[in-house]
Amino acid sequence: MEKLRILLSFGAPMLGLLSTCIIIFKKYIKNNKLRKALVKSEEILNHLIPCVTEAENYIHFSGEEKKEYVMTKINQYAIDNNITFDERVISDKIEELINMSKKVNAHEIEANDISKTNMQNKTEDIVNAIQNIIDGLKA
Repeated sequence: MEKLRILLSFGAPMLGLLSTCIIIFKKYIKNNKLRKALVKSEEILNHLIPCVTEAENYIHFSGEEKKEYVMTKINQYAIDNNITFDERVISDKIEELINMSKKVNAHEIEANDISKTNMQNKTEDIVNAIQNIIDGLKA
């Protein structure tokens, strides 16, 4: 009876310690897999911007052809680096980059329009000043 009591007094805490270690180990493995997946996703996203920039240089192709080019380049990068390729996610990210680019370009066009208007106003002022000088010389 005494041996059973000693065995239980040591066995119960050891069982608790063992189950805690198993849980911690399982969480570590799960977090490690998640971390690796996130790192690989980040690699793909970091490679995406240069591919989109490169595709924009092809001015004789349509938007769909450029997008298909980028999708192919990213897919090849994923294959070369053993990364799972999720076509829907990459397509969404490309669309997001395109929309952001359109917003930036719209602001640049707006700034150019404002500066053109200012230049036209200054040009008109100069033409009026020259006209006044010419009129003053005629008189």
